[in-house]
Amino acid sequence: MADIQNGVPYTNASTDALTAGITANNTREEAGAFFDSRDSATVASIVTNAGIGGSVADGSLTNAKIAANAAIAQTKIAGLTDTFKRNLVRGPVASGAQPSNASTFSDGIVTGGNFRKRHLSGVKLRQIRIRYTNTRNNNGVEADGNNSITVRAGLESPVATMIPVFFAGKRDVVIEPGATVTSDPVTVNIAANTAFYTRTLTTVQSGDKWPITQLNGNYDTSSSSTSETDKTITGTITGTANGFGPSSIISDFIDSTTPIIGGIGDSIMTGAGDSTSGSTQGWIGIALDGVRAYGRIPQGGQSAYNFMLTPANRYRLMPLLAGCNIWIVSLGINDIFQTLSTIQTNLQAIWQMGVDQGAKVYQTTITPKTTSTDTWATTGNQTVSADESKRVQLNDWIRSIPSAYLTDYLEFADAAETARNSGIWKAGGTGDGTHPTTTIHTAMAAVLTAKLPVMVP
Repeated sequence: MADIQNGVPYTNASTDALTAGITANNTREEAGAFFDSRDSATVASIVTNAGIGGSVADGSLTNAKIAANAAIAQTKIAGLTDTFKRNLVRGPVASGAQPSNASTFSDGIVTGGNFRKRHLSGVKLRQIRIRYTNTRNNNGVEADGNNSITVRAGLESPVATMIPVFFAGKRDVVIEPGATVTSDPVTVNIAANTAFYTRTLTTVQSGDKWPITQLNGNYDTSSSSTSETDKTITGTITGTANGFGPSSIISDFIDSTTPIIGGIGDSIMTGAGDSTSGSTQGWIGIALDGVRAYGRIPQGGQSAYNFMLTPANRYRLMPLLAGCNIWIVSLGINDIFQTLSTIQTNLQAIWQMGVDQGAKVYQTTITPKTTSTDTWATTGNQTVSADESKRVQLNDWIRSIPSAYLTDYLEFADAAETARNSGIWKAGGTGDGTHPTTTIHTAMAAVLTAKLPVMVP
């Protein structure tokens, strides 16, 4: 490099300071201290207007001035860390993953099973980790799995590239009963609202069992046998029995300003009653799949009472909501036999738990519970439950936003009832008096979709 005015070569020392500044910045980036798009303009401004001046065009940019500019630029670039660094968090980023919400296991005869599970990215993904949790549903309460299981995993990218997944550098990982394991990072390039698949091979000792994961028959496939071969990175998986899959798909690099939703609920949140052709059935999947980063830990039969009764009822699954800055609590229908004050106390305790973990909390109003003499084809042949007046009081209380721990509510009851507080399902709105049909799941999803623009961290 030469001085354009007089041909005198610049010394290497003249650019050492600037090089050091850039190197320091790159080191910070590699450590996770990423700068946002404002930084490029800011750095350019610093480099060209460091305060010393000088121009190549008119010859006034001397060797000494380059060195002085570089030294000032290095100092100012270093100062960008606190001003412009993104705060990055780890959290769930894709649909189709949740812990087992069933009380069923494999049959104790098969010793291996392959499971191909579909997911939709809620944000653009450059890196992910896959989590597996060895738990089961014990009458509405999370519980340990039956025995240790061994898992091997693979990732099927949107362009059908098969990627092996490792756990602490090994393909196989043993998951003790009640434990959660997290894979090593997997580098990907997946746009938001894009489908990809995980593949899981689960093996057990003869006579042992693994917990069954919810399977979406529209997309997911599963096979099991006493001589199952590894299909995590090759081969075709067919069938729909005995699947065990991820409890969460997470990323380490989510901007903290990105909404990350966590769901705590019962069988309605699992999608019971819904037959939507999607990656995740139910109102939460209809509204959020491919639209938002989210995770969920619903358990069929779950109640606010059971959730708060003892830490043993929640310590296994709560870590799956780490990083979620918005909580949706959809509990209450299974509490309705409790006193009103007990339900209120337990819901408020859950709301406070969310706030204590840095989340804004939204509660759903409670949908009806009825019997029918014509399989709910009409409204006139329905009879409300004995606890209907309590449900009405509870919903009115939720609508009042009675606690500083509650940010807002989602009006699901109005989406399901013939009129506010009628206690009667809309015609064809349920098939069993408790769980919504696809029509009502879709209506509840619309309530959530309408609220999304204001649901920000």
